Amino acid sequence: MKLKDAEIPAKKVGSKPIRMSDGRRLSLMIRLRGSRSWQLGYTRSNGKAATASLGTYPEVSLKKAR
Repeated sequence: MKLKDAEIPAKKVGSKPIRMSDGRRLSLMIRLRGSRSWQLGYTRSNGKAATASLGTYPEVSLKKAR
């Protein structure tokens, strides 16, 4: 399910970090202290999974992250 701009700032953090998926490999990681960062999952040439940080929300908007 794709994320909507309105639900990103409204999401509250509980006792564990939260990963909100936007579909495919893009996700928003919300840490315990409330910081939000965009992460993109990809597969390296050796077949292992990895993630790349695209920046923090709201500096990098949902539109730019997509």
